[in-house]
Amino acid sequence: MIRKGAATAAGVLLGAMIMWFAVGGDDDLEDLQVAADMGGFRVLNALSAKGDAHAQNAIAVRYREGRGVDRDLRAAVRWHTRAAKNGNADAQYALGRMYENGEGLRADPYRAAEWYALAAGAGNHRDAQFALGRLYYRGLGVPHDTGEAITWYLMAARQGHPAAQYVMGALYAGGGGVDRDYVEAYKWYSLAVPNAAGALAADQRFDPVRARRELAARMNRFQIARAERQAGNWRPTR
Repeated sequence: MIRKGAATAAGVLLGAMIMWFAVGGDDDLEDLQVAADMGGFRVLNALSAKGDAHAQNAIAVRYREGRGVDRDLRAAVRWHTRAAKNGNADAQYALGRMYENGEGLRADPYRAAEWYALAAGAGNHRDAQFALGRLYYRGLGVPHDTGEAITWYLMAARQGHPAAQYVMGALYAGGGGVDRDYVEAYKWYSLAVPNAAGALAADQRFDPVRARRELAARMNRFQIARAERQAGNWRPTR
């Protein structure tokens, strides 16, 4: 989050901009948004100069998305790197994605794994934990290691990551790297169902609603009842 002083400054800037454009009509709305973005950008720049990692990462996001500034992936990489080196887990995860996908730099799964590991470990970043688990499962940038992949998938799933929850369900349903356990599989699928859109966004094959329905056909009612009870008692870790 942006510090209180910065938020106050940003509020003053935005208030002044609204007063400036108040005499205009609808045609001024786009100009107002641009001005508000630029005002916020100046506040972020001032904070970043003082070493604020959150502000540095926010600038990177604006360059990556082209919000308030021209889209510039190389600038986004520079700012994410600055924030990441200052310990910002969101920036470390973002750099991992950019290295994995070759956004603004040459794709490098080894560097991707390094940044994911920093965010996933000390940063306890659930998206990074899932991404690192995926790399270990596929053997990209790190050795292929199903056990290590499951460790990271499970950490993300316990924090409520829907795609990780789906994967844990699939692993238990198929006995992939773990003992087959339909009750445990049904539980994880059930936990992913409320956020099924998030699981599908990670991979269109990750459909917990369909997977749970198909699994239920292989279970008896006592197993299903036990799995639903476990899912109902589950609470995410932090």
